[in-house]
Amino acid sequence: MARRFLIVNADDFGRSSDANKAILKSISEGIVKSVTVMVNTSHAYEICNIKKLLPNPSIGLHVNLTEGKPISHPDVVPSLVNYNGEFLGFKGFIRNLVSGRIKRADLRIEIETQMDRLFDIIGTVDHIDSHKHIHIYPSVLKSMLSAGKKRGISRIRTNCRYFIASKGVQYPQLLMEFKHYRKNPLSIFGRIIKSFQYKLIKSYNFRSPNYLLTPLPIIKSTSIDNYFIDSFQYVFKYLPYGISELNFHPGNVKEEMELLTSNEIRDTLNRNQIQLTSYLNI
Repeated sequence: MARRFLIVNADDFGRSSDANKAILKSISEGIVKSVTVMVNTSHAYEICNIKKLLPNPSIGLHVNLTEGKPISHPDVVPSLVNYNGEFLGFKGFIRNLVSGRIKRADLRIEIETQMDRLFDIIGTVDHIDSHKHIHIYPSVLKSMLSAGKKRGISRIRTNCRYFIASKGVQYPQLLMEFKHYRKNPLSIFGRIIKSFQYKLIKSYNFRSPNYLLTPLPIIKSTSIDNYFIDSFQYVFKYLPYGISELNFHPGNVKEEMELLTSNEIRDTLNRNQIQLTSYLNI
């Protein structure tokens, strides 16, 4: 019998001490089973506290090339930074990447340095993803896969999106894709090269969830109200068979932390016979 599995991953661990506390609460009292860490922050070391909550935690690297400063010395990765030695920001990074001004050697150096930092902190890394999902771009993806393979990592967040209704009726995927790309035209690049990305990931013997869930319309709330909870009840109702990932930022958005620790969400998962899992089980 086909089954539905869900990985709930908390991104951005390390952004701040308060963010870390919210993520840890989403683990201890909620449904989060996997975490990815931004290691170019002063609070990344707090990930060690996760072992008090989970006996076998699923910990990944949240590759960050757009926010803050690199771990490498700026002189070593000059194409990734501005005159202050800081990353270029999301738009600046994408602009320079597409125009060819980002050097692949700099990508490789910083990504490998971030991986090594996380191994030094926690001793185990089982998956990788990226801040702002920049690994839809082939040069970033290839650098992440190469660095991960050298270090025994074999799991990565998929770029295969599954668009799912957050209210009303679940429409065919092509129609929902059209709605998404009409509002987010830059995202169509990922759709165009999805087949290439899949083959590249397989060529490195990496594994991924079947889908990365993208609720439509995007769910936003200023409070943990009925609409917010009802929206995710729709999402779980239409969850596809196989292994899906839904990523949250409970450290950045208080309402997400409240949602992830709510009894209503647990009840919804149980009612729809959805089993929580982690990257360790892929």
